[in-house]
Order: sequence, then C-alpha cells, then structure tokens
Amino acid sequence: MVTITYSPKEGFLNIKGHAGSGEPGHDLICAAVTALCHTLEANLQHLDGIGFLADYHAEIKPGKAKFVFKAAKGDLAVVRNTVNNIAVGFELLAKKAPENVQYTIYT
Repeated sequence: MVTITYSPKEGFLNIKGHAGSGEPGHDLICAAVTALCHTLEANLQHLDGIGFLADYHAEIKPGKAKFVFKAAKGDLAVVRNTVNNIAVGFELLAKKAPENVQYTIYT
C-alpha cells in the first residue's frame, strides 16, 4: 500500500510504501506514483530556481518520497496551485485503486 499525505498549509507531501499491484519493476500503480513524484520534484525545483520558494527540500528513494516547501512572500497561491495540480493525480490514483493507494489531505 502506498500512503500519501499532503498538507498545503504545513507545506509538505509525504509518500511511503509500494502499491503491490504487480511484480517489482512492472507495477503500473507504482510507476504512476513515481512519475507524479518526479513531476512534482521538477515543478518545485523550477519554482525554487525562479525565487518562488523560501524553503525547499525533497528526498526521493525507492518506496519513500518527502517534499517540504514554503512559498516566498507573495507567492503562496502559485506554489499551492502547482502542488495541488499534481496532488490531484495522487488523489485520482487513490480513487481508482483504493486497495493500493491511500491519499490523505490535511487542510
């Protein structure tokens, strides 16, 4: 089971576990989670590079990813919108494969 927790207010998104929906290396749910993780990382790196983030840290390892981010002053809406757009993908995976993905958002 992949568990995903997201808090826009606190500025973090954590992912732990494996979906277990296929053989390692051939698990489509894990592949989707991984693609979304790397998309989020690329977007946050871009926002950091253009000064929209006051703080940013990401760690991605097999079976674990952690993103911590804080918007620069005046840029909260842009940062939240960017992360929320990708978080929708995690939410959709949880709805389509609830036996493999659990998504929780803390507002």
